[in-house]
Amino acid sequence: MRKLPSVCGDNPGLALAFYVPPKVQGQEVRTRDYFKTITQIRIDEVYKSAFARWKTTMTDRKAVMMTLKLGGPLAVGLGNESPYEVGLTLHGTYGVPVIPGSAIKGACKRSVKHLEAEALFGTTDNAGYAIFHDAWLDPSTIDHPLSMDTVTVHHKSYYETKGKDYPTDFDDPVPIQFVSVKPGVSFLFALEIPGASAEWIRFAEKMLEYTLRNVGLGGKTSAGYGWFAETSALIRPTEEVFLAPPIPDLSVIKGPSDFGSIESMLKSISSQETRNMIAQELKQKIFAMGRWTDKQKDKPWRKAIEEALL
Repeated sequence: MRKLPSVCGDNPGLALAFYVPPKVQGQEVRTRDYFKTITQIRIDEVYKSAFARWKTTMTDRKAVMMTLKLGGPLAVGLGNESPYEVGLTLHGTYGVPVIPGSAIKGACKRSVKHLEAEALFGTTDNAGYAIFHDAWLDPSTIDHPLSMDTVTVHHKSYYETKGKDYPTDFDDPVPIQFVSVKPGVSFLFALEIPGASAEWIRFAEKMLEYTLRNVGLGGKTSAGYGWFAETSALIRPTEEVFLAPPIPDLSVIKGPSDFGSIESMLKSISSQETRNMIAQELKQKIFAMGRWTDKQKDKPWRKAIEEALL
């Protein structure tokens, strides 16, 4: 088996995104052979240490953590820029498959129909309360997470001409090789909702598990990609976390006469992250009222908000 070039080290991310093999003895290296070389890379011990640190960090942040195993292949980031026209999302440092939190958030939002859940995801005007972290591959479950895959374009001319050429039975199928994450690989998902109640934590657990099992992640989900078949572990915050003070109701701030309560409202929030998030929403709300001007820069409530934003 050929080795990756020294400029790539043992990093599949570099090999897929930035490197094209030169000719060997005057002959071009077949893409399939090069991809096969990439799939033989083992997970490095350095990544295993990084994964352990990340898991500890998520535990300290009181995140809900859930480990799920892929029931089919995974293809996240097929549209990423690549010399091979098909991409794959890999960790920038370790070259190991990773699922972006934005992809997880988008899939969860598609699976939830209740308007009440909008607070978790946010809007263009307000940040969401839920923090969707990237899902990291669990290195204890597999040594070689990548595999060869093929998608076959049966009517190339039809797609290239955007339907001007009709598809026929005389078209030549064009197989395209790419690299995907193999079935059986487990990922650790982490979701934070600072200051949430037990009910919201339970809802987030069900939402995440339902999405991963029924909606799927990444590309080609209609072809069986990106779905998870088994939940092997669930780690939720301790019950003490559920007793945290509730997130303040900002609807009580209706006008300047209510601004006097802002300082005590922010002081009542123990979590710096939650305090920062509430301060952002307060600033946006007051700005929309036309009251965030230089005339109010010395007001106690204004200083309290700006201090919380630091």
